[in-house]
Amino acid sequence: MRNFYLYFLSFCLCLCLLPLEAQRTPLKPNTPIEKRSSPSQQSIPTAESVAPAPAPEKSTNASPLEPPKRVNVRWYGHSFVHLTTTTGVRVSIDPYGESTVTYPFPPKLSSDVVLISNESDAYSAAERIFGSPLVFRSITSVGLNRASGFIFKGIRSFKDREKNQRSGTNTIYTFTLDEVRFAHLGSLGHPLDSRLREEIGFVDVLFVPVGLKSLAVEEWRRIAKELRARVIVPITYRSNFNANLDLRPIEEFTQGETLVIPLKTDQFDISREELPTQPAIYIPQYP
Repeated sequence: MRNFYLYFLSFCLCLCLLPLEAQRTPLKPNTPIEKRSSPSQQSIPTAESVAPAPAPEKSTNASPLEPPKRVNVRWYGHSFVHLTTTTGVRVSIDPYGESTVTYPFPPKLSSDVVLISNESDAYSAAERIFGSPLVFRSITSVGLNRASGFIFKGIRSFKDREKNQRSGTNTIYTFTLDEVRFAHLGSLGHPLDSRLREEIGFVDVLFVPVGLKSLAVEEWRRIAKELRARVIVPITYRSNFNANLDLRPIEEFTQGETLVIPLKTDQFDISREELPTQPAIYIPQYP
């Protein structure tokens, strides 16, 4: 019995010593040990090793600003102007005949609509426009008209100061293109009365025949002020291409004016947003 207790005590003692022995057991040689490098030895990520961040999604509500609608205005000499809208509608006013005016006429110039202010050769050569435009001739175009989506008004006036048709009638044209309001005075020969001022209304761009001697220079300036024109384009003045006509030079009109803008070409673009805050005289170059 005594021997049994000795064996039992020895067995219990062995069980108690096993955890201590396991703590002193060395690691096996083939056990991998993680080796940590010093901060100076750590690799620095490069641009090539880092995936680019995804681009932010564009907002579906954002829309780019639309460019302003611009009308191209081109002066071909004398009273002849050609306008082109943003959508491509083309309007010619007062193309000249070759017997009185020798400006270089543009070859194969196309238009959708041709407006004639009076039947003098220097204003009425619609047949020189290329293609098959709709032609509105002087007195027959008085009133509100529509052609090729282009709406305009013809206003009856006269070519002489007495308004007795001694020199014939004249049609003033007013219209709006791309939110810019235009008026072309044609061969106007008298100051504006209250009826004409009301019919024409206020305009943004005004084509003024400053070379016609039927009105004095101050009277042409007064007409531009009465219509509150923002851009004044002098037309129908004396040059080497119409020397046989009794016209005054443009310098008599521009002399003393403060805001005169000589252009480098025979054309310019204009939009509602780009109208000058003060009246300005735009002078296109000879074609």
